[in-house]
Amino acid sequence: MYTIEKVWDHKGLKCVVLMVNDAGHRSGYVGVPRDNPFFGLYYARPELGNIDVHGGLSYSSGNPFESYPIKMPTWESTWWFGYDCGHYGDGLDVEAMPEKVAAIHRQYHSDEPYPIRDLEYCIKECESLADQLVSISNKPVEGGVK
Repeated sequence: MYTIEKVWDHKGLKCVVLMVNDAGHRSGYVGVPRDNPFFGLYYARPELGNIDVHGGLSYSSGNPFESYPIKMPTWESTWWFGYDCGHYGDGLDVEAMPEKVAAIHRQYHSDEPYPIRDLEYCIKECESLADQLVSISNKPVEGGVK
């Protein structure tokens, strides 16, 4: 279960921040269009190895019939790159969790000192990711889906 917290455009790319309610952390995504050289590339490809985003890239997909991270029109081909804030050192937002999950978390992890990556933090990370994808997209890339 997740909640779409924000959808916007930055540098011509679609950006999305989701709250993953069951896990208590946020994830961010930036979508590139079909004419972008990174369209269709797996997030762990060497061409994307210098992307600096929280925890590193952890997602890529672009099936036009999927609705994750958001539903897009089928004619608007978008390939998503994402990161998440559910790593060691990331705090969990207990307030966003379903009550049963939050109660278990409080019972076993009440002294967790890690910062919660809030919406503003994730907006900045998405915009940084979009900036990087735009700035390096002029380099030739092989192996994407066209």
